[in-house]
Amino acid sequence: MKPWILIPAYHPDEKLLHLLESLHAADLRKILVVNDGSGLDCDGIFSEIRRRWSSVTVLAHETNRGKGGALKTAFRYLLEHADSSSQGAVTADADGQHTVPDIRCVMDEMERAPEALVLGVRMFEGRVPLRSAFGNRLTRFLLRLLYGVRIPDTQTGLRGIPRAMMERCLEIPSNRYEFELDMLLAAVSGGIEIRSVPIRTIYIDNNASSRFHPLRDSARIYSVLFRNLFRKKR
Repeated sequence: MKPWILIPAYHPDEKLLHLLESLHAADLRKILVVNDGSGLDCDGIFSEIRRRWSSVTVLAHETNRGKGGALKTAFRYLLEHADSSSQGAVTADADGQHTVPDIRCVMDEMERAPEALVLGVRMFEGRVPLRSAFGNRLTRFLLRLLYGVRIPDTQTGLRGIPRAMMERCLEIPSNRYEFELDMLLAAVSGGIEIRSVPIRTIYIDNNASSRFHPLRDSARIYSVLFRNLFRKKR
C-alpha cells in the first residue's frame, strides 16, 4: 500500500491548507497532521482542516514537544492503526517547502527500495538563506569526517521512512530539530540503506517563517554528532 504523508505542524498558516488542497487534488489522501501545541491562535486552521477533509487525521499535543516529538507521535499512531502492508510514511513540512511532485518522487523511490530511508535532497539553487546552506555544508562535512558517510542533505524534512524503521525512531532520545540528524545516524548504525532523490529548493519569504532557532537548535544538532560518536566508541 502507498505510504502515508505525515505533516508536523507548529503555528501553521494558510500554506498548510494549500499543501493539503494540492495533495487531495493529486489523489493523495492518506494524511496525518500533528498539531504540535500550536495554541489557540491556530485553532481556526485545524478546524478548517477537519471541516474540509474528513480523510485527514489530526492529532494534537497540548504543549509543544518539538518536531521530533511530533513525528514520534505520528509513528506511534501509524504502527498502531495503519495497515501493516503500508510502505511506511513520507514526512513533509507544513510551511510550503515541499511540492506534490517532489513528494511523489520520494514515494516512487520507496516503491523501488521499500526497506531504504529515502531523502528528498535539495539542490540549493538560487537565493538560499545563508544559515540553511552553511548549516548543511558543515553537518555534511562533520558526518563525513566523524562517521565516514556521505549524505548530500542532512537537514531535509522530506523523507520516506519505511515502516520497519519507525520503531527504531521511537527509541531516539531527542525530540526537536536534532531528531532528524539522529534518524540518519540510526539508519547508518542499523545498516539501513539511505537513498536520495533530487527535489526543488523552495524558501518562502526567505525562510523567515521557519521555527528553527539558529544558535539553540544548531547546538542541539551538533551535540548529536558527538554524543553518538562517543557512544559508538564505548
